Amino acid sequence: MVETQIKNQNIFWLWNKDIDFQKRGDVAYWIPPLSTAITLSHKLSEVAKLSDLKFSPSKNQNSEFSYIDISNVNASDGSYEKTIVKNANAPSRARKKLEKFDVIVSTVRPNRNATSIILEDVKNLVCTTGFAVLKAIKVNPYYLFTFTKTPHFIDQLVRQTSATMYPAVNENDVLNVGLFIPPEKDQQRVEQIIKDTFQLKEKAEKEYREAITLLEAMLGFSNKNQKTFIQWSDGIDFTKRLDVGYWQQSALKLNGKKLSEVASVNTGRQYFAYEKAENRVEFISIKDFENLYVGEADRFILRDDVVEKTRTTKDDVLLAVTGATIGKVGIFTRPQAVVSADVAIVRTKTISPYFLGALIQSKYGKSLIDKYTYGATNKHLDIKGFSENFIIPNVDKEITNKINNLLSNSSKRNEESKLKLQEAKDFVENLIVKK
Repeated sequence: MVETQIKNQNIFWLWNKDIDFQKRGDVAYWIPPLSTAITLSHKLSEVAKLSDLKFSPSKNQNSEFSYIDISNVNASDGSYEKTIVKNANAPSRARKKLEKFDVIVSTVRPNRNATSIILEDVKNLVCTTGFAVLKAIKVNPYYLFTFTKTPHFIDQLVRQTSATMYPAVNENDVLNVGLFIPPEKDQQRVEQIIKDTFQLKEKAEKEYREAITLLEAMLGFSNKNQKTFIQWSDGIDFTKRLDVGYWQQSALKLNGKKLSEVASVNTGRQYFAYEKAENRVEFISIKDFENLYVGEADRFILRDDVVEKTRTTKDDVLLAVTGATIGKVGIFTRPQAVVSADVAIVRTKTISPYFLGALIQSKYGKSLIDKYTYGATNKHLDIKGFSENFIIPNVDKEITNKINNLLSNSSKRNEESKLKLQEAKDFVENLIVKK
């Protein structure tokens, strides 16, 4: 490891004579890009243009539209979530109208490599500020999207970033990125792989929604179960806590066993990971999982010995316990890994992991997570209080199995879709390298 550090340092001194520190002094800008060793035949501006479709809210305040924010785009697979609002509540940052086959590229940190392609015919779909919206003209839009996922694109985008307090890329500068255009048959092959990718993702989402609908119907959720703040505010002791989430009563009173009675619950720790390594410890944090799915995480050499209670294994339920993603759940399906301090491991052999994960993410679970979440700037979940008060209901086993099967299939399709996307990225990468 020491040899590697010295070698990299020497390389820096070989080329740093060209650095102009009056312009920018950060290393990321001056590191030689991948594209210096490879001639990219076109500029993005030659084959695509920026969208000029501006969003104008309707005068009818009750009409609805959907928007995509920076935080709604999954950088790893290009999927996105939409937020539906009425015109009366339109956020000021909702700026550009989107159309089918538009490729959107995040231009701000920390989600700068979040890119996606719009593959749906949706009226009144908008993206917020912080995106460049690209329209493919002389290139297949599926290929363009896949290229934005390669290091060749991301590396060039980093070098276009302004060195300011809030680093961002001017959307016009995105068009300066170099692009390799392969033969049409290769672009069509990429198109088919990406179509397969999103079809798998769509099926996964459909199965997930069906399972959640079954779960919430089984739990008996309806609007009449929800109490307003005014109805129960007379029971609040403001000298104890002021936040509404703590005082909000759970929508349900369930009969069953406490989570602490049927599962072990342990939180991870903040290991110091000082070097990436292919065959060392897979180190999982909340960035690596989404709805009931845990993606493959980076592997590191850890400075400290692994504490056994922080080691996760197959079928463990992982729960985010700090920050903005508190309550997010992933099911771990590989042999083993280590979790960071922002993750809790819930392990049980008596309950289906997917059913338990969905229950934690349900309205019922969220009401308890809100109640036992503390802190303002650095929120954290009181995992002991949560596990002592979270009830696993006595429910029909047939319905439980159906929910579990739907969610298990959904997770498998998510995994398959990620492998398909990687196949497309590898194919494009090989085209560039071998040209």
